[in-house]
Amino acid sequence: MLESDFIFYEKDGVNIVPFIQSPWLKLNCYGPSRIPDCYLFKIPLNLDNDEEKQFHNLLSDIDKMFDKKDDTYRSIINKNFDDDPRPDFLIKPFKYNHFENKIISKFFFNNNNVRTKIEVETTDDVREYFQPDCHFRFIMSINSVCKRSVGDYKFDFLRIYLNQIEVKTERTELNSIRIRQEALLINLADLNTLPLKGMINVKLDSDFFLIDNNPEHPDKPSVECPISREDFVNNEYVIIFNRAENGFKHMYKLTSLQAWIDHKPIAPTDPTTRKSITKQNVERYTLQFM
Repeated sequence: MLESDFIFYEKDGVNIVPFIQSPWLKLNCYGPSRIPDCYLFKIPLNLDNDEEKQFHNLLSDIDKMFDKKDDTYRSIINKNFDDDPRPDFLIKPFKYNHFENKIISKFFFNNNNVRTKIEVETTDDVREYFQPDCHFRFIMSINSVCKRSVGDYKFDFLRIYLNQIEVKTERTELNSIRIRQEALLINLADLNTLPLKGMINVKLDSDFFLIDNNPEHPDKPSVECPISREDFVNNEYVIIFNRAENGFKHMYKLTSLQAWIDHKPIAPTDPTTRKSITKQNVERYTLQFM
């Protein structure tokens, strides 16, 4: 059914967006775009078996439904020139969130019929995900009929997204994901990853630090830090976590906090609050006893 250019079918009295699942296909040509920030996938429509032929016929039937004589309709199926031996193809986009700047289509590895969801967010991830000659299948949604013009040329087309993709493989992860996670790791000893804020003047009172957070009155430190004097030495590097929210209450020795981060490298968290540690919410100081 077509209503206000939106496509749906009725099931049990409810309007549902149509979804189509492809058969298993082989990526023996074409593939994901290599243009930066382009999230299109050029899909070969091989006709090597009955399932692939039925899928091709289904898409052809949909094209015939929308190909009207009084309109210029751009077919779902794209064809090559007669002298090109490669098969017909689809060019469809992955779903993309422009606010979060990442792909939001769902990707899976199929290992002996066991499906594992894989994090794929960037074009680099996509290109690594689709290995040459891999077998894959997908679910696509047909959302609406759209109109577009390029200069004087006007045409209609079906807005179709690749919602889910599944690849047969023996792999369990993507190298690009591992690299991206490693790039997020924090080396607190590296001044290039962390702002050096200067010196903190402290003095001891009843086994707790009192921090000088008021430069106009250095003789009157006022912020308690619940760590005892024995934990630190003079002129030692210390890390303050999330000072804007907690003041100076979450203070750690640089060496001990780095050891904690190295122990949990995938998602480093503050040992006390378990909140994520990032380059933006840690500060490095030198501790000076008054």
